[in-house]
Amino acid sequence: MIKKVRLTSFVLIALIVGCLGWQGTFAQSEQGEYFEATGHYVAGEFLHFYHSVPNPQELYGNPITEVYIDATTGHSIQYFEKARFELYPDAPAGQRVRLSPLGEYLYEETGLSLKFPDNACRILPRGYRVCYDFLTFFDKNGGDAQFGLPLSNAEIQGGLIVQYFDNARFEYQTGAPPGSKIKLGKLGSQYFNLHEVPSRRDPRVNGNIVDGILNLKARAFPATAVTKLKGKQTVYIIVKDQRRFPIADAIVTLVVRMPSGKESSYIVPVPTNAQGVTQHTFNFESGEVGTAVIRVTATYQNLKTQTITSFRIWW
Repeated sequence: MIKKVRLTSFVLIALIVGCLGWQGTFAQSEQGEYFEATGHYVAGEFLHFYHSVPNPQELYGNPITEVYIDATTGHSIQYFEKARFELYPDAPAGQRVRLSPLGEYLYEETGLSLKFPDNACRILPRGYRVCYDFLTFFDKNGGDAQFGLPLSNAEIQGGLIVQYFDNARFEYQTGAPPGSKIKLGKLGSQYFNLHEVPSRRDPRVNGNIVDGILNLKARAFPATAVTKLKGKQTVYIIVKDQRRFPIADAIVTLVVRMPSGKESSYIVPVPTNAQGVTQHTFNFESGEVGTAVIRVTATYQNLKTQTITSFRIWW
């Protein structure tokens, strides 16, 4: 005898919200490379510099602005999550794009410096030590050419072990696996939030500023995975944008195709709520066992997306 497993609406929605996720992507365009995760382009010399390292996402992150002129220096700049690029047009080729010393701009000494054995460290100019995983990460990812020189020894800040360099902040992640314990702090985002105009972060599509919603992502889940030939089924739908922000007031329609090929269409009467979630219950009857396929379409303003889910009619 096959037992049916039913989840209450509350538990199912909690699983949906807790487990659902998708990663932003980037694509080539005439304007450069478009980063869907943040809605910005990187082009020209900045794009070449971005890809001059084998792991740009790890070292720089996604762009958070377009290129614009810094009012103080007159240089073209572009912010990334972990860095800021500056263009020096009069410099020799290969040296025109430089990293802003955001570590220097943001470092504040805490006095909570940590001590490590001499044989685990290297002393760099200015007399500071780079040790253990920090030293491995420093050497592996370009050394002082990439990060500049240390501005401190490793120290405790906000419950983390960190070390500041001219261009970066190393953060020790205790729970990360060996070889991946060092991450770079998001100094680009931090400095931008302190000193720049917030609207410069607004995403762009085809060069135009939009409200931040570039495309939709939808997922759908049946309440009952295995059913009888006749009964009721509830489908839960969640709709988000490219940044994984929930979309409220999206309109959802369903097309249910039974194993026989018969289709039924439904307009979900209640749009998605503030968490991007809606649901719909329908009656069904099948003359045969098999898989019932549910095609879900979500629409918000002029954007549309589709997804598919299914349930098994077994007895």
